Amino acid sequence: MNKILHINLSSAFGGGERQTANLISFLSRQPGIEQVLITRPGNPLAELGEQYGCRVVEAKNQLQRHFSSVSRGVDLVHCHDGRAVYWGLLHRWLTGTPYLISRRVEHPISAKRSSRWAYQNAEKIICLSRAIRSQVAKVAAIDKTVIIPSACFPVPSDPEKSAAIRARYPGKRLIGQIGALIDLKGQRYTLEVAKQLRHSHPEVHFLFLGSGPNLEELKHLSAGLSNVEFVGQIQNVGDYLACFELLLMPSLMEGFGSTILEAMHHGVAVIASEVGGIPDIIQNQSNGLLVPPADSQALEDAVVRLLEQPTEREQIAERGRQTVEAYHPDVVFNQCWALYRDLLGL
Repeated sequence: MNKILHINLSSAFGGGERQTANLISFLSRQPGIEQVLITRPGNPLAELGEQYGCRVVEAKNQLQRHFSSVSRGVDLVHCHDGRAVYWGLLHRWLTGTPYLISRRVEHPISAKRSSRWAYQNAEKIICLSRAIRSQVAKVAAIDKTVIIPSACFPVPSDPEKSAAIRARYPGKRLIGQIGALIDLKGQRYTLEVAKQLRHSHPEVHFLFLGSGPNLEELKHLSAGLSNVEFVGQIQNVGDYLACFELLLMPSLMEGFGSTILEAMHHGVAVIASEVGGIPDIIQNQSNGLLVPPADSQALEDAVVRLLEQPTEREQIAERGRQTVEAYHPDVVFNQCWALYRDLLGL
């Protein structure tokens, strides 16, 4: 029996925590594996871990639980977030236990000595994209890295709810953008497109799904634009995706871009910035369109192109559906399981 200890000390529950939970679920079905999860008090990840048969204990920071019973006899530690890497480094110093890291963001790794040590002492570093690996390689040896993307768990849609959404916008062609309302997501460039198209394409309506600190600023920028609406944070994203003709992702930085895969699953053509991990998913003019970041004119040109070329839009959408197959949970988590077996000598 091999004992794997998962560490996720995030204070929030987001995409990384969902990936952690689903990896635990996958590994629970593999032979000869015992799993333990250490997570912060109150994080919903704890409940999910227990549902998947994982023993769960809580820790408020990276200094706790190194000498508790759950940490004894561990064969491999998997650090799933930025705080967890310090737990893994400290535990290796204390016990000699090897650890691997999942790096999900494109931001440069901190210049702090402890951060560099954490990555340099890991057995392997899972990077979601080539862009993330290029950042990690500035700190750790490139042969320590391996690219394994996030698994795609398509959000479902309810036909009745989607029909109700369409009924609210009779005669409109819906274009959506999904994500936190922050500078890096580039909503202001979509607003520029909406401003330019309000007269030439009055049938087009732009919906922004998500919340964040830029809401009031973006509302100010969209003042007078009747073709723009901020829907807010919603749970039923799939119901909206089923209504969208296009999804825009004009991000300035994006470690991976899981929303792209969710849109592709629903047959929505995607236009996105050529930044970060997005080009790992989108092959330009094949399964989507790529545009330069911070270029509202290029974004507008791409939107008009797909609005006015339905055949190309449908072809792109179909290739997008095919793309999603490579990110099926069984495909992705089998890559993780192969890495585990290699590190465990199985």
